[in-house]
Amino acid sequence: MKTANLLAALVLGIVTAVAQDLSVDKSQWKRIGPEGGTVAALVADPSNPSNLYATTRGGSLFKTGDGGASWSALDGLPDVGFSAVLALDPQNTATAYAARCSDILKTADGGATWTLVSSLRMPCLQALVLGSTGTLFASSSDPGEIRKSTDGGVTWTQVSSGVALLAIDPQNEETMYANGAGAALFKSTDGGASWNSILTGSVVSGLVIDPQNSATLYARAWWRIPPTDGPIAQRILKSTDEGASWTSLGFGIAAAPGPGFVDSVPALAISPSNSARIYALVNRFSDSPGVGPRSDFFLLMSSDAGMTWTTATDPHLAMADLVTILPDPQDESTLYV
Repeated sequence: MKTANLLAALVLGIVTAVAQDLSVDKSQWKRIGPEGGTVAALVADPSNPSNLYATTRGGSLFKTGDGGASWSALDGLPDVGFSAVLALDPQNTATAYAARCSDILKTADGGATWTLVSSLRMPCLQALVLGSTGTLFASSSDPGEIRKSTDGGVTWTQVSSGVALLAIDPQNEETMYANGAGAALFKSTDGGASWNSILTGSVVSGLVIDPQNSATLYARAWWRIPPTDGPIAQRILKSTDEGASWTSLGFGIAAAPGPGFVDSVPALAISPSNSARIYALVNRFSDSPGVGPRSDFFLLMSSDAGMTWTTATDPHLAMADLVTILPDPQDESTLYV
């Protein structure tokens, strides 16, 4: 699926909204930068949400201390070319980690200076997660591998092989979720020592855990539309029992205008201050000869934990290449995409 060739337009940077309802006029969405490439990763200081870090596909790293009113390109880095991987220490938010492929860089002074703390010599990282005890986990795919560090990224030990980390229970880092071979979602309750398949038949590309109730999970899963030789599409799955059972959530958007269209879900997020509020980005695209190149983005919001959805109507969003969502950690009415 040649998604990159289907983009109707490219908006560089981030837009933010302050609105209780996503069906708002465009005056409530504001373009805030930074300029330098599509924003691939975005994290906020949970104690001061005006402090944000952003990495771009262009290989740059930026920081803002005023909620995006102004941005600074962070200098003094050992090199450029960042992966879409960032991690902020919630216990000490002056400490952050970033990845340059499989190299781990660390700042202890809010981004003023950075140190290359380790080179993991593994495929480029797809995940960098801080556990509840401060343990740092790094993971790559193809082939899947998970490693951990208990000394701020200086030394690492292998946790698992054959799986790629998707998420860690925020209340118990012994509970992990990963994808692996065989189109399956795996779960470990012993810190990665052993794994059990909890979902088969769907390739899970992303997983978010309710920060207030870790038994509730939302997954971005690829599946084949019936009949068995139908096109591949993506859906949102939900579990309220730690992955033992799953239900499929509808997007709440109008049906595609015709055959040849496929829906994908580039990003999914839960509001930290209100776990009933869920955000999803849906990219409806087609490379069918009968339809021609077309790509449309929808920003969806649910206020009832995925039962019903509202669709944003702002043209800034419909024509953008959206790949990340960040709800404000404290203010549920503020959202960055």
